[in-house]
Amino acid sequence: MLSILKLITKITKLIIKKVRAYIDKKIFKDLVLKEFENYKTDIDIPEIEFLIYFSDSTFNSLKMWLGTFLKSSKKDNFGVVVRGLRSFREFSSCRVFPISSVNQFDYLFKNFPNLKAIFYVANNKSNPQVIRNNQYTHIFIGHGDSFKHASAHKVFRLYDEVWTAGDAHIDRFNEIEGDFSSIKFFKIGQPWLEQYLENIKENKNEEKINIGYFPTWSGFFGSDNFSSLDNFNWIYSSINKINNKQNANLFLKLHPRTIKAQIKKIKKITSNHDWVKFVDSKEKLNQVLSNNLKFAIVDNSAALIEVLYLNIPMFLYVSEGAEYPNFFDQVRKICYEFSNEDQLIEHLNNVISNDNDYKKEARKSFLYYVVDINAMENNQFDQSLIRLSKQ
Repeated sequence: MLSILKLITKITKLIIKKVRAYIDKKIFKDLVLKEFENYKTDIDIPEIEFLIYFSDSTFNSLKMWLGTFLKSSKKDNFGVVVRGLRSFREFSSCRVFPISSVNQFDYLFKNFPNLKAIFYVANNKSNPQVIRNNQYTHIFIGHGDSFKHASAHKVFRLYDEVWTAGDAHIDRFNEIEGDFSSIKFFKIGQPWLEQYLENIKENKNEEKINIGYFPTWSGFFGSDNFSSLDNFNWIYSSINKINNKQNANLFLKLHPRTIKAQIKKIKKITSNHDWVKFVDSKEKLNQVLSNNLKFAIVDNSAALIEVLYLNIPMFLYVSEGAEYPNFFDQVRKICYEFSNEDQLIEHLNNVISNDNDYKKEARKSFLYYVVDINAMENNQFDQSLIRLSKQ
């Protein structure tokens, strides 16, 4: 009887979800139809030089860039193209242009006589609908750097330019098969982390007592599943066994795509443990990293790069079932890697309990390889916008 009730509840939730999605889609289409009449007019919007194309992905991938655009010298010259109702509502404070079908792009672009370039924060399947417009420069800016397969592959050949954090990302394209000579690479650092970098410099002498755990999600493909979450039980148990963690908090920030079953399991394991702080999914990772972390447990993800700024010990989970790209070997050299409980406990005892962080200098050098700090300090992002504006 209980299993039947669970099944009914599951089906009901699924139906409600489908109905809500249908209603949202209908509302968005009606909204776009009203805007579409404006697109079909001959009214020019000459100040728009740049567009960010957002295909209703995870909001954080766009949010991280909005502040950077708004602080630039071109803050009044960009807009955001969205493809869904949630995105339209979420970013309504910006200059937003909603689109519901590919045939509306031609009318929209006619309103922008000075449009120079279109930026992409993710490799979404609808990107080619926009890239087909040859008169504009198409630029991939992504949403953080990582050493996953997704950071370098042949889909990038769609873009005229790829703006990278540093040399590491460019070198990845030289290590995989394919001709990427058509792409122009520009190093801009990670400008959305500019304030984060300043805060680290100001707080470098503060006592580090807390712990961070920043697992990634399971990915779309099994070979790309670098997540440690299925092993949370023994990872959490290992953290609990180390010494020197008095008055410490464990800050746990999950990937936005983490499945609900995993979240429920983790919260059940830590339910009576006040020292575990679940970070809201809307909070930026760099805000969490400002909590005086002593060390962090990470997976192969963009979070690893942001933790790298702190130059604290990183304990990297390496999945025995995943396929790591060749360029991932660079990461192994600056992290303490583990695949099982015994390895993690051994590293924690040696590096943390015995205060033997022998990879500190290697991490420091690696940061400058991955992130062009000089490009950030010289505001290369803004200079690149100005370059495009003059084309």
